[in-house]
Amino acid sequence: MALNFNFLRLLVFIFSLVSFIMSFPTTTKAKELDYQGPKCSEDRTTFNSTYQVNLITLFSSLSSKATITIFYNNTIIENKDTSNAVYGLFMCRGDVPFDVCGDCVQSATHVLSTECTLSLWGMIWYEQCMVRYSNTRFFSVPKTEPFTPMSNNFNVSINQDIFVPLLANTVNKTADQAAVSLNKYATKEQKVTKLETIFTLAQCTQDLSVGDCRSCLGFAVGQIHECCKGRRGGRVLLPSCNVRFEFYPFYRHGVSKALAPATKYPIMESKYSPDPGYLSHQCSNNQPTNLQKRLTTLLSDLSSKARNSNDNEFYISNVSNSFFGLYLCRADLPSSLCADCIVNATNRIASECPTSMEAVIWYNHCLLRYSNYSFFRTMGTNPRFKMMNVTDYDDYKSYYKYELWSALTKVAGEIWDRSDRYYTESFVLNDVQRLFVQGQCTKDLATLDCNYCIHDVIETAIPWCCLGSIGGRVLYPSCTLRFELFPFYRNGTDDQPPSTTTTVKTGRSRAVILIIVVPVVALVLLLSFCCYLFRKRARKSYNKTILRKNFGHESNTIGGLQFNLSIIEAATNHFSQENEIGKGGFGQVYKGVLPDGRHIAVKRLSKSSTQGATEFKNEVLLIAKLQHKNLVAFLGFCLEGQEKILIYEYVPNKSLDYFLFDFGLARIIDQQQGSASRVVGTLGYMSPEYAMQGKFSEKSDIFSFGVMILEIITGKKNVGSNELYRIAEGLLSLLINWLQVWRQFCNQTPLSVLDPKMKENCSESEVIRCIQIGLLCVQENPDERPTISTIVSYLSNISLELPSPREPAFFLHAKMDPTKTIAGESSSSFSVNEISESTFLPR
Repeated sequence: MALNFNFLRLLVFIFSLVSFIMSFPTTTKAKELDYQGPKCSEDRTTFNSTYQVNLITLFSSLSSKATITIFYNNTIIENKDTSNAVYGLFMCRGDVPFDVCGDCVQSATHVLSTECTLSLWGMIWYEQCMVRYSNTRFFSVPKTEPFTPMSNNFNVSINQDIFVPLLANTVNKTADQAAVSLNKYATKEQKVTKLETIFTLAQCTQDLSVGDCRSCLGFAVGQIHECCKGRRGGRVLLPSCNVRFEFYPFYRHGVSKALAPATKYPIMESKYSPDPGYLSHQCSNNQPTNLQKRLTTLLSDLSSKARNSNDNEFYISNVSNSFFGLYLCRADLPSSLCADCIVNATNRIASECPTSMEAVIWYNHCLLRYSNYSFFRTMGTNPRFKMMNVTDYDDYKSYYKYELWSALTKVAGEIWDRSDRYYTESFVLNDVQRLFVQGQCTKDLATLDCNYCIHDVIETAIPWCCLGSIGGRVLYPSCTLRFELFPFYRNGTDDQPPSTTTTVKTGRSRAVILIIVVPVVALVLLLSFCCYLFRKRARKSYNKTILRKNFGHESNTIGGLQFNLSIIEAATNHFSQENEIGKGGFGQVYKGVLPDGRHIAVKRLSKSSTQGATEFKNEVLLIAKLQHKNLVAFLGFCLEGQEKILIYEYVPNKSLDYFLFDFGLARIIDQQQGSASRVVGTLGYMSPEYAMQGKFSEKSDIFSFGVMILEIITGKKNVGSNELYRIAEGLLSLLINWLQVWRQFCNQTPLSVLDPKMKENCSESEVIRCIQIGLLCVQENPDERPTISTIVSYLSNISLELPSPREPAFFLHAKMDPTKTIAGESSSSFSVNEISESTFLPR
């Protein structure tokens, strides 16, 4: 019965989730919204839990209310179970229309449902709304953490001693007004210079009291001064309030029924006009002496390219690294008009700037620029040309200024990612008027530089306080931006208002398609999801059984480290020969890549090896608990069928930090024992008493440490194919290298063993001290080897006198009775396979 109840509950959850997803807007509006965050808690619930079901219900509730109000909070409790209650709210910016608020909240809840789906609390900020939820009640409680400060990329050019107090006063007045207003929202504008105004905004969630709202905003204002001093804009986003200022109108001023005033030009420009339309030029004051001929050659090359090429929209030229030039035509023009414009531009600039080292000229159809230094792929914002109707500030135009800013920002967001660096779009202002916008960058600019250039036009070149009409252009050497209330570019049918009949038919067709498609898609998703869950549950049950069989009661602590075999096979290309990077006594080691992009080293247990179950269990249970910056991270394991696999982080061979040695033996093996019945490890790093008799202690690790020191000093490997001698009855012989080092040390010629590569860049006294420490660590008698604390004191205090090292350890050529167990324990005889000759590759 419990299974049936859980299954029904799962179906309800899936249906709620599918319904919630299907409610997302099908228009492109959601894609146009940029958000900050989301911020999700690390405390998490489980899939299909009561809390998650309540959270999906909350998101649906918030989305449904966003089309009728700009603030709403709600609590979802199932069967009076307050432990799984979910509290949430949304807040839209005070100037946002209901339809825009609805789209914003739907997008916000969608992102939270996918990126914070199991988190106990989360929040997200959009330009026009915010959504927040938690497992604890937070209504009417001001919260200032976590907060997000953001500053504008551009600096103010105004005296800081004047600007900072003016900004503080304006922002604080805005906060005062917001705290006492009914909707906890306020905006303010303050003239800074004759042509510049700062626009400020403050807002709190409407559940806060006047005092709590002002306290929250006070904290935000303080953070504004910290993050955004000297900037042309900034904002601070808090869970309960936010503050923002800019030099452009980023919010609406109510709804205007009046027509937007159009810019009146002496001659109305037609987009089909063949006249290039000269606008302006700028010349430097430099006087060249003997470079006039090269400048003439450059201008001739630019003109010739424009006349003789069908693809002549953009071209760069370089004459003997003396003059560099380019031209850019409007991308909507035919090549013939582009050629005419460039010919006019080269002729005029040659006559207007005959002796200038730098110049730029602008036409309606093109721009041309040259200099005596290379400016390619470098953003240029000066000199600049502006054509706008600047007048005294008039309040009734504020609404259209926001619409203009919003349209220009949209174009800026589209143009920089296009290969032609050109974009046009028209926007509906009201029932009668449309706004036409065109932006373009030179093609040599990087994407971010193009974006930065257009935003510089919007945020610094347009006098937002004093626009007397909607219409104008700003021309930089690297980008241009123009906006008008009439079509001035070629762009197909985009210039005409959409047909009402077509819109109605399209809407009906879309509705019919949605009615048919949505239920079918929902049913398919539901069935697929159910099948997936049943298979996952069966596989999980099987995996638990296998884990319990192999690891007993400790299986509960390592379940999260288990990988599916299919994932490992895909990562290693089914254990292909090309992916094999090494072998050891354990088996093969393969390099692989997980679906999330992580590189891994996969140790696959060889079926023919006598090693296996015990070592596999020990490594999973023990190595997984070890954390160190110089120890390769253990990521997990795979245990399916006959496969026993260990997964490590893949680390390329770069330095000694990345090598693994047989250290820490005394820490891993039970401290109540003093011997081992089975010896496994890498020959050369194991102490003789452990390798031959199975006896181990902390001094076994000291021996390994000494071997490593001597390897570093001599530059020689301790183990190699030509250095390993195997004796017939299982006897093993350690290298005599360290005996030779000891003899040289005793003969007072220790530097003769030094790696030649180190001789020129080392301290002889330090090398001799390290050799002595290494020899002390590899002495045959474990009791005579120093402890690790003693070694630290040797290395840190050079005044300490070190004892003379005795003869280093090596395996005696004596036979071992195979009928006797190691250290008196009952065990099978020593196997050669159990001591591996390892190549140092990532594991």
